Amino acid sequence: MDTVDSLDEDLTKGLSIEKVTTPALLQPGTQEVLADIDDWIHHRSSELFDIEKDLRRDVKNVEEQEHAKRDLDTVDLISRGKDLIEEYENQCPLCLKEWDNDDLQSHLEDRHQRIQGLQSLRDSITSKKSELSTSLTRFQSLLEQLVADIDDEHPEEATTLNKVISDIEEWESDLQTGSMSGVPETPEGAEYSMPQLFPNRLTKAVNKLQSKSASSESTTGQQDIEFLSRADDRYETVVKKETSYTVAKRRKEVAELVYQNFLDARERVLETVFNEIRDKFEDYYSQLHSDSEAEDFNALIEPTDTGVRFEATFHEEGTHDPDAIHSEGHRDSMGLALFLAISHVGGEAMDILLLDDVVMSIDSGHRSDIASFLSDEISDKYQVLITTHDKTWDRHLTQTQSFNKQVRFSKCSLEAGPLPVGDISNPWERIQHHIDEDDVPAAAAWIRKTVEWFSRKSCQHLEAEVPYHDLIEDDLNPGFIFGKAITTYRSRLEDGQITQRTDWTQSEIDAEKDRLTDTLRDRQRHLQFLNSNIHHNEPEASFYTGEELAHQREVFKKAYELLYCTDCDSWIKQGDWGVYCGCATRVEVEPNH
Repeated sequence: MDTVDSLDEDLTKGLSIEKVTTPALLQPGTQEVLADIDDWIHHRSSELFDIEKDLRRDVKNVEEQEHAKRDLDTVDLISRGKDLIEEYENQCPLCLKEWDNDDLQSHLEDRHQRIQGLQSLRDSITSKKSELSTSLTRFQSLLEQLVADIDDEHPEEATTLNKVISDIEEWESDLQTGSMSGVPETPEGAEYSMPQLFPNRLTKAVNKLQSKSASSESTTGQQDIEFLSRADDRYETVVKKETSYTVAKRRKEVAELVYQNFLDARERVLETVFNEIRDKFEDYYSQLHSDSEAEDFNALIEPTDTGVRFEATFHEEGTHDPDAIHSEGHRDSMGLALFLAISHVGGEAMDILLLDDVVMSIDSGHRSDIASFLSDEISDKYQVLITTHDKTWDRHLTQTQSFNKQVRFSKCSLEAGPLPVGDISNPWERIQHHIDEDDVPAAAAWIRKTVEWFSRKSCQHLEAEVPYHDLIEDDLNPGFIFGKAITTYRSRLEDGQITQRTDWTQSEIDAEKDRLTDTLRDRQRHLQFLNSNIHHNEPEASFYTGEELAHQREVFKKAYELLYCTDCDSWIKQGDWGVYCGCATRVEVEPNH
């Protein structure tokens, strides 16, 4: 006989089939739960009554012993005291009271034996509590499952069951939250409290449900129709799920194949890239450390599931995490070398590198190597911008061919941004602003700062010989370097000659020398004027006005314009054959002057 896969049209033609929902009490699962609950009520509950009776007996034994809880709390202390008797000769280890060692040993042994009996009772109480709680939890779970099945069709019985569930939860809570020997209170006159969890109303409700289940039989035909209807629904569900499973399984296989191909391709690409980075990193680091520290240096750079594994050799001790072995200076140079290696391998579209104070922890002995390396190896590939606060590093960079173009900043603020020292952001306008605001100390300070700046620049371009003696550069007196710039320029004009190659006449040269002489004559008085205003910062302590300071501004501005040509915006320079600016040659001098 062929099996029926579904109730198709050929099978149901001419039949009126209506799907019927099976009552909850006729469902096999509900009937099984109902039978288990009945078994708990009439048979297994007696086992719980016996356990509770034994529990209360143990609790009573503990409560009858004086200081039982205190003794249980000190069991560890007594055990430790027994071990320390020999160490504290004829003294109690806890209070240092004088005791005979034998008497103290005997006393502690007696207490320890009595406490061991209490411990056995406590363990018995704990075990019985756990057994009661576990059993009641199972019974409560059966009740909750039955309520979920019958709640809609039999609300009255469901309400009774919910009340019993609430009583069980409350009883269990009292059992667990009581003291070591505490158990739920018993009803007045009762020997124990467990029977209240299986009240007569529970028995009546279960019997009523069982009776309704027996009276809810359907006709044989109706049951068959219901069975076939449920079977058809389940079969259709199985077919749909099987189809979905087949599709999902295929998609999973394809996805796994694609993912594995991706992993293989990524591994091949990353292996090549990381090998290139590693080789370039080793090369760069060796160039940054031309001494024996980088001899036979090599590194380990490889991808992991969550990042990159990076280790470097340390002498002949193998590779290690740089944080664990190398100094901060070596780690900084490794970071620089690794950054440059990554830029070389993966930065084809990059043409600018910004290095911000990359040698702060690197010792000065290696900085010249780094400066030369950046100049020789890196500057041809990128436009390199380097920032630093370190004057030593600045001097190393200045000595290289590629990093002699520098901009210095005197300060930086969020409002105005960085303030270049090169032009001090048009100092004469800034000075005039402070004069207009009647801020004499600020205007004086800016005039002095400006004098220091253009005096240094002029000494540099005129190749003035400035004797440092025992002073460092920052301690040079501004009046001294100002005077040196003026006298050097005047001596250059005096030593030079008017020739066909020069642009100035003798009268222009003489007038320029007179202006320089006048400026030099008044330098000390003008600078002393500025110092007085700078050192007296309180308005009432200064005896100068903005009008007087405006005169000082014009004096030093004229001095600046003697050393800097405003027509072509260039400094007056000393060259191999003459003194000149961008637009005119003043005088010609002998070669190698």
